Amino acid sequence: LSSGTTKDTFAIFEDLEAKRIYKVKVFIVTSGGWNPQKFLWINVTTRASAPEPVQHLTVYKTGRKVVGLRWARPARVFGELDRFLVIYLSSGGQLSVDTEVEPTHCTIWPLWYCYTITDLTPDTQYSITIRARNKEVPEYGMASTAVEAVTKERAPEKPTNLQVVNITSTSFALSWGFPMKTNGILRSFLVTVAETERVDYENCCKAFPNFEIKVTSEQPTYETEIVGLNPASTYAVSVTGKTIVMGAPESMTVHTRVPRLAVRSVPVVEIPGGYVVEWLPQEQSSEANSSQLYLPLIRGYLLVLLSSEVRSPDSSGVRDKQLYSLIESALNSSFIAVKDYRGNSTLNVRSEGTYEGLWGGSSWELKGLHTYSLAAVQITKYFKSFSVDVALSKPFQAVYSAEVSVSNEIPKDTR
Repeated sequence: LSSGTTKDTFAIFEDLEAKRIYKVKVFIVTSGGWNPQKFLWINVTTRASAPEPVQHLTVYKTGRKVVGLRWARPARVFGELDRFLVIYLSSGGQLSVDTEVEPTHCTIWPLWYCYTITDLTPDTQYSITIRARNKEVPEYGMASTAVEAVTKERAPEKPTNLQVVNITSTSFALSWGFPMKTNGILRSFLVTVAETERVDYENCCKAFPNFEIKVTSEQPTYETEIVGLNPASTYAVSVTGKTIVMGAPESMTVHTRVPRLAVRSVPVVEIPGGYVVEWLPQEQSSEANSSQLYLPLIRGYLLVLLSSEVRSPDSSGVRDKQLYSLIESALNSSFIAVKDYRGNSTLNVRSEGTYEGLWGGSSWELKGLHTYSLAAVQITKYFKSFSVDVALSKPFQAVYSAEVSVSNEIPKDTR
């Protein structure tokens, strides 16, 4: 850790860890040099020490009689953390209070510690510091950097981590986090939704009333679902926190999915042995009556082989994780991409092959005496939101015979 020479009969070592055993070797150096085999060996144990100051002390909320604090543990505790001492001093030095608190992690920020000071005087400025104590030394360490707080409410900061957790053709669910600073007592969130664009542009745009979500407790995440939306439409969404006044909004744009459609193109598929795959009747969907409206949103067709093996997007042949998840959910099965195709196609599927197409790449194999099913997948997309519709084949078994070539393949996409 440290070495050097000195003409003194003592040495000082700094920046050591508390309550640690160190070994010191002292060698004698003469004009003739020094002998590394001859030395004085000294065992030294450093004393236990109080913790360093807590880090990142922050006032995250204030009220007329309360102040909410959060902070991070000291960089070095020198033992097991025991408790904290919260010290607050009113402006003018009229009142100084020391309060011992147990190490309680925040509900919102689980890696940090939180404490709320209560029974304060309204509209008063306080200076606050915190000191930490470990179980090794019966005294508190150095005080943190002081923070100032005034017991009155102001506007909160914007909510954190606003995101969409689920999207359908007529709804989406939102989640967001507690503001980093509420600057008051958070009472509610105001959610606004406005339709800004629609495939059916002649009927755009539908108005939605704002709605308020009451905050009954401090939580790391809040959620709500927006329903009654139009398929293949664009919405501007914002979430705003409210104390006694509204704060800054957090906003995002959401695109609903294309509604369920009938698969318009199901290929003729020949398998080893010269057999032709039979297709099951498609389920009728009442979700979209104006299916012609959404035909320009069809991005392609994909023939897939249902698989009993769990597949990742990389090995399934579909690299986009959103699209992979939608196909897997629609099929209720893992799958392997086999071929891209266009309308009125005839596809010859060999006993094995590779897929290199619009959506990724994979390899597949039909084993003798194994039962398989195929699916024709119709892929639609509105902005960043994919949708899929599927038609399933009847189960079949591959019977090996002379290989036949593939006809009517789609050339590799060069876009």
